[in-house]
Amino acid sequence: MAASSTNEDLQWKVIKILRKAGRPVIYKVFCLGTPNRDTTQDLITYLDNLPPSSTANYPKLNRRQRRFNATQQQIIMSNRAGESFDITLLFVIIKMACEGVADMEDPAWSTPGPDLENCVYMIKEERNKFMHEELSLTQGDLITKVRELRGLFIDTLNTAHRKYSWLFTAADLTTAIDTVNRILDEISNEVISLTDLQTFCSPMLLNDLEPECKLDLTNKFNSMHNINPVSFVIGSSLNMDVSLIFTDLEVEYADNRVKRVVSYQDFFVEVQRSLSLSGSHSGASVVQLEGLAGAGKTTLMTLMVKEWCDGNVTVTHLDTYQVLLHIMCRDPSTNSYEMLLQRSLPSTFTKYRSLLEPLLSKCHILVLIDGFDEATAASRQMVKDVFHQLRNTNATIVCTTRPERSYDLQRLVNRSLLPLTHARIKGVHESKRPEFIEKSHEVMKYQTGSGLDTDILLQQLEELVKNEHYRLALNLILATWVCDQKPGLLRATTTQTELYHYTIELSVLKLKERLSDHPVTCRMEEWLRNQIVDNWQPIMHKEQFNALINSSVILPHNAVARLRDACRSLDLPADEMLGACLSLKSITPAVTQYAAPHKGLQEFFAAMHVVKSLDNPPGPNSIRTLLERATGEDMLKDMLLGFQNLLQHTAGLLYLLLDSVPDSLAQEVVQLLHESGVNQRGQWLDVIAETHASPTVLAAIATHFPIKEDDYLNEEDYEYNAIVVTDGCAKGYSKLLPHLPPFWVEVKMTGDPTLVVSSLAKHTVVIKEKNVSLLPFLPPSCVALTIKEDLSCLAPALHCLAIHRYSVVRLYHDFKKPQSTIPSTHHILENSVATDQCLNEFIGQVSNSVASKLQLSHTLEWLYLSVASDSQAATLASLTDTLARMVEFTLHVTPDVSPASLTPLPDIISTDGSSRVGLYLSDVCSGRIDWAVRVIRALQSPSGYCYLSFPRSFLDMGEWTGLIHSLAQHNMKATRIRYDVSDMSLIPTQEKQVAELARSTLNVTFLKYGFQEDGW
Repeated sequence: MAASSTNEDLQWKVIKILRKAGRPVIYKVFCLGTPNRDTTQDLITYLDNLPPSSTANYPKLNRRQRRFNATQQQIIMSNRAGESFDITLLFVIIKMACEGVADMEDPAWSTPGPDLENCVYMIKEERNKFMHEELSLTQGDLITKVRELRGLFIDTLNTAHRKYSWLFTAADLTTAIDTVNRILDEISNEVISLTDLQTFCSPMLLNDLEPECKLDLTNKFNSMHNINPVSFVIGSSLNMDVSLIFTDLEVEYADNRVKRVVSYQDFFVEVQRSLSLSGSHSGASVVQLEGLAGAGKTTLMTLMVKEWCDGNVTVTHLDTYQVLLHIMCRDPSTNSYEMLLQRSLPSTFTKYRSLLEPLLSKCHILVLIDGFDEATAASRQMVKDVFHQLRNTNATIVCTTRPERSYDLQRLVNRSLLPLTHARIKGVHESKRPEFIEKSHEVMKYQTGSGLDTDILLQQLEELVKNEHYRLALNLILATWVCDQKPGLLRATTTQTELYHYTIELSVLKLKERLSDHPVTCRMEEWLRNQIVDNWQPIMHKEQFNALINSSVILPHNAVARLRDACRSLDLPADEMLGACLSLKSITPAVTQYAAPHKGLQEFFAAMHVVKSLDNPPGPNSIRTLLERATGEDMLKDMLLGFQNLLQHTAGLLYLLLDSVPDSLAQEVVQLLHESGVNQRGQWLDVIAETHASPTVLAAIATHFPIKEDDYLNEEDYEYNAIVVTDGCAKGYSKLLPHLPPFWVEVKMTGDPTLVVSSLAKHTVVIKEKNVSLLPFLPPSCVALTIKEDLSCLAPALHCLAIHRYSVVRLYHDFKKPQSTIPSTHHILENSVATDQCLNEFIGQVSNSVASKLQLSHTLEWLYLSVASDSQAATLASLTDTLARMVEFTLHVTPDVSPASLTPLPDIISTDGSSRVGLYLSDVCSGRIDWAVRVIRALQSPSGYCYLSFPRSFLDMGEWTGLIHSLAQHNMKATRIRYDVSDMSLIPTQEKQVAELARSTLNVTFLKYGFQEDGW
């Protein structure tokens, strides 16, 4: 605080006296009353083991009365000697635990008198009074109170001496009284310090601080509950309450290369999960929330702010945060954590001053940093300071950014040594888009008086919003508004750039209508007024371009001045013109500035400037030349990362505004997009849509598309590397796939797949249970077949299987649950066309037909087989030469197979010299241990196994011990033994003992594996 009042200073002195002198006195009583307590043992254990001869009250209490609350138990267990117990807890313990004190309900505790019981009771009451009440004290009152407390402490020591004289001698008493007198004298004469306030008064101050912060922040955030994404296009505020239009957003998390898509409600659940997996420290943590322009980052931040203020939360754990701070990175003036607090908590900051930061460090804080990609020099410094100041606190810092700026944020976080969780807003799922549009339109109709029926609007947008770029929340809002204002304008193929173009055209049209009634322009002829407005637009586009080049969404004062001068020279009303394409932002309560309504729209305006400035036919003013002229030739390479959206809109506008696009411009814009960091398939598909699948653009994109001709996809990478064709991107892929080298393609369409199947000829088509319906549409193709369940799901399409070639056949059901009869694998491979000429990987069950195909294959490298009978084991023995050619071989043997029918497997050695032979033995129980050992002996290759796995096998410690000893006796070689994670036969200590035995006798790692999760 700036200067604590005299009354507060005096009250804090009394609190310090109670903590520094009173607590040691009452702690002494506790120690004297529990003479047989071992201070290395926790108090609860001591009490539970009191002998029958004890006179303490604890043995007399029932189970409920003996119970400490959760907080007390935590303190007791974490401090066994009790030095950190506060006065209140010590009082409770003395009543329960001390020998020779009055019964729990005896009046001696609360009745004034010379008894020890009343002395400790009075110390507790004094502590509660001064900690929880605001008292009026003068200097004279303090002197009186110090005298009273001095007497109370000395009386307590004297009565303790009388009760426990054999433990607390007269000499001990004298020393204790001298200590009390010295402490009271020192505290009475000293000036209260900031450290004292933090040490002795934090609990009391925090009780007041939290509601005061909540009030301050709620007042500040009141105006943030509404989003106003299209105010500039209608000339008046469209304040849309975020809670009324918000629809479930998909958030993707990535840790340990595993991606999970969850609902926004579980945002903080996933944050805590990621931190626990990484074993991060207990200090602050950062969540990097990236998303494309308009994906809903700001909308989600706004929803969190509203729900935290209202207390009506849908985001799990949001209500556990005591303080929420919100930062807009476009703010050009706030440059430190202290200034952030001053502006976010004006009343609280004025009251607490220098105490505020130390007190907040004890709170659970949520910091929402919105738009790091828009950071100014000042806000970037502030973010850095926030990381530094909160690094040792219990804070969660959520920072949103676009993907192209994520590296800058990661670098800043890494320098701060804070743990980082990666998350990405994917946007609105296709199934949720109609709901989002319906909510948005109902709010629009209420505020604008629109008469268009929402059901009709939904019908018009039904096909359009299936396109992938309508996953972005901003695009859905703009599409809703455009369709409401001009039904029928948008087509099913309308791109993002076209949407923005239509939005701006309607905005300008409405501006012209307003100017017809404006006193400054109403007397102009309509054609002249419209022409003047059209002449003003390029001036505004240029200023937006300049602001974007300077990484500022907010237009500088000189830019606004130039726009106003242009309005005056053209006889246009400046406020009306500026308000038609800019938003007025409050930087501070006293300062407002014009800014782009959204950075994505600023990038569109800047792209308009670029395209209008190009030479046609091509001349000196190429796209690169224009950018180099604006940024400086040496700076462009470093700045291109921030120009991805600008360049994408430029690509779209080339094909929207020019009658014909020269090949050189098409190739240049694709090359610049590549240099700017565009490296995701979805981004290139957007460019294809924007450029109407220009052959020149397709050929240029194919050289940069993230795909390698010789990529091999193992089981872990399979889902993430295959090209996935959905309804929203089918048109783009139908044009692009013929230009790409052969690769893996999975079609996940609910609509007619014929649009894309003709482009699959040179690619490997991924077939799974969910898309088997695609098979009848496919011409003869190379197929990667992956079926996790029984092949009965393929029954309707079995007749189609025979016409295809197979590079991969993964029949997990046959491998994990083989039968002694002919497997379903037989029907596929026996009838396939030239499988032996392209098969690279096979997972399934042994049969004669399978063996004949595998023996003929010269391309097979990865083989996983199961045997469930002696006859199948004999068939396996015929494959020895084939197995020797594999890169990796894994075998599954069931208990129906006799060890005598098995022969040793050939060596398969990796480049590092380790074995690449794996063995699964399923359903091993106590009666099958000998069988398992004999199978392992019979099959062992000279180099042994890379792993032995025991799915659906449940053995206790003795059985595992016997198995390991038997394997050691027979010189079994392996790297790992994997047992079922669902096996509860081993308790943790036994797991460690078995693991140590495996290590010491076999030099093997013994570890758990989730066989059930893996489909066993």
